[in-house]
Order: sequence, then C-alpha cells, then structure tokens
Amino acid sequence: MFHKIQDGDTFKLIPQISKENGILWIREMDCLFIENDIIYDVDYKWMSKLKSIIYKDKYNSTSPMYNKVNYSKRYYCNFIDKTGSIKTFTFGRTLHKIIVENLPDKLTNIRSNWHLHISLEIKSTYPSYIKSNVIETGWFCPVNDLNDQEEWMEFIKNNSPDLDTYFRQKDIKYHRDELSKVFGNDVISEIISNERSEKLNQLGI
Repeated sequence: MFHKIQDGDTFKLIPQISKENGILWIREMDCLFIENDIIYDVDYKWMSKLKSIIYKDKYNSTSPMYNKVNYSKRYYCNFIDKTGSIKTFTFGRTLHKIIVENLPDKLTNIRSNWHLHISLEIKSTYPSYIKSNVIETGWFCPVNDLNDQEEWMEFIKNNSPDLDTYFRQKDIKYHRDELSKVFGNDVISEIISNERSEKLNQLGI
C-alpha cells in the first residue's frame, strides 16, 4: 500500500483530496501497533485512553501488552513518481518537521521543481532522517497544462490511492475483539460506553 522510504529517494509532493477532510498535504494519524498489525484511530477518540495504559504497562513483563503493543503518531504524504503515478509514503517526526518547515514557500507549489530528498542513515540500529532536505530537480508532469488548476484537481481525484477507505477499514472501532484480548473487556467497554454517551448528548437525549 505504501512506498517504503529508501536512501536517495526524491519526492515531488502532491496534495490529497479527502472526502472527509478536504485538501491535505500531510495526513496525521494515531496508530496502534499490535504485534504485526497496525490499526488507526480515525476519529481521534479512543487513543488518548489507550495511550496511558500502553505507557503504564509497556515495560511490565506480566502484562499482555509486554513487547506486543505500541503507539505512534504517523504521517502520510502523496507524491508523483517518475512515471506520473501517485503513491503514498509514511514517516515520523523528523521528516514531518522538515516537510512542514518547507511547505509554505516550496513544497506546496505544485508547479515548482522542489522535492523532498531523503538521506537515510542507520544509527544504533535505528533509521535517522535528520540530514534529509529539499532540493530542486526535474520531474514528470502528468497533466497537459501545468498551470491548469482544474486539470490538476481531476487528475488527483482520479489517480490517488483511496486513503479514506483504507484507514476506515483499519479503524480501531472494527478491532474491538482484538483490543479486548490485550486491554481487557472493561477498558474497551468503558470507551464504547463513553462514546455512546457523547453521541446521545450531542443529540440532546
């Protein structure tokens, strides 16, 4: 689903058009890693409760979460590859900081030659992206008129990965049984009950 970042990659960023969130250059997601699976808190309602439990029991060897569960905030950007296809890559805080610092005057200018350039080093077995930067380089323009905003919008809508559906299918709400095994039925039931109460309050019931 996602492009695996490699040293030397250059990304010509392109916005996402989300039915739920409008136009996005960066999509931010709360992620829960359970063994080899990853699920997302799409509506940002469950993770705040679960995070405190994760951090409390993460290093408790008697906990069912020991070495099995982790929380992370991840970010997702779309880019145009060398063939003109739109793909998605995911990243953490370091690249997020670099991208945000260069979004306003460089990377959000879709007509420009600015790219994110990846410099990947391994330090103490962990990847480091601290030396990544932005560069100017040529790229393949997939539309006929570089300056035609309507053509760009149509191209993005028709050729982007459907991230809305992907994240919804892996939303935390659809993994209640799996979460109950790890966190316990009481915790998950409490979250569901609180969420139901919030909805009723919003309806004035």
